[in-house]
This record gives sequence, structure tokens and C-alpha cells, in this order.
Amino acid sequence: MKLGPPDESGRPRPVPLETEDAVFEIRCDKVLLALGQSSDLTILPEGSEVHVDKALAGLTGAPVFAGGDFATNDGTVTAAVGNGRRTALHIHRLLSGEDLFPPAPAPVAGPEAIMMQVFSHQPSERGRAIPPEVRRGSFSEVRLGLIDEPGHEAAWQEAQRCFSCGVCNECDRCISYCPEGVMLHEGDRRYSFNFDYCKGCGICASQCPRGVIFMREL
Repeated sequence: MKLGPPDESGRPRPVPLETEDAVFEIRCDKVLLALGQSSDLTILPEGSEVHVDKALAGLTGAPVFAGGDFATNDGTVTAAVGNGRRTALHIHRLLSGEDLFPPAPAPVAGPEAIMMQVFSHQPSERGRAIPPEVRRGSFSEVRLGLIDEPGHEAAWQEAQRCFSCGVCNECDRCISYCPEGVMLHEGDRRYSFNFDYCKGCGICASQCPRGVIFMREL
């Protein structure tokens, strides 16, 4: 193909080449059409509707599943592949009874869960940079990064400023503040609770500086 003369809209239109090497064959196993086409819903049984992550509504007997753009019409390859995978997991669970869906992710500790008053202030490492008079006359990289050499491990010091949100660093504040003494530090960031004596007061969660412990209604 090549660009031909402009059409009535003023844009050049593609036209086929008329040379001998313009037509060629490619051996392949599958051909996927990506032409921006819309889903053809006429193939569905009459009276059925597509619902995301569910079987087609309005059907009796064996369920029928739809996946990819046919179900969501998101129009992107990533969304179609992801939806197709979820559809396959639904079908597998229906036929075998085995649930292969990944477990729900743990809650994310946001800024509101971090006890800023517990942490000491530590200024950030600004790193090296070439002076302005040199920048004006060259295309050299302006930011040269952090110094990381014996006696001045700037990269390591900058990493220490991380709050490690949602990650336990074994500070044991939860044990110190627990009024019932129901928590036990077993080592390697593992803690156990004696729920027979736990009153559910939530003090351990409120005193966790990194939001690792959270309360959940049962």
C-alpha cells in the first residue's frame, strides 16, 4: 500500500501498489483481525443480555459466557485479555468446582494510617548537579544522582527516609500498648493474637505507626 492523492476531506488515501513484489504470502497459524470492528450481538440467543463476570442473562440450561470486547467493549487489547482470563476462571469454577481466582489483595496503608509524630525528621538528599554556568553551554546530564561512596552513602540514607507503609519493622508498639497482653512476637515479623482474651479495643491498630494492623468487623 502507498498514499495516493487526497480525497474530498483533504487527506491522502491508501492505494494498493501495482508492482510484482507488492503481493506476498506469510505462513502463520492464526490471524487476528484488529480493524476497530464492533461486537456482533446478533449471534446471541434471542432475549439474552451480556453481564460482566456473569453468565448471559435470559438463558435456560447450560450457561453461556462472553469475554473480551464482546462482554465489555472497552476497545483495548489489555482489557480484552484480562476479561478473557477472568471468563476462563469463571468457566473453570463452574465445571470443576475449583476456585482459581487470586485472593483479594490486602488493604493498602494510606497516608492517614501513618503516625508521623513517631518518626524523626530527616532531610532529603538533594544529590549532585552540574552548575548553571555549565548547563547553559552543554547538553550534559544536569542531575548526576546521589553520591554513594564510603563515608557518604547518600542513596542508603535516602532509602532510610521511607516510611515502609503497611510493612512491619518489629517495633513492638502493639505489644507495649496492648492492655490485655494478648499479643506474642514470634520473630521474623510474625505475631500471634490470643483471641480468647482479646477485647477488640483496637489500641494495637491505632498505635501501629505504619498501618500494618487494621480492624475488621466479623
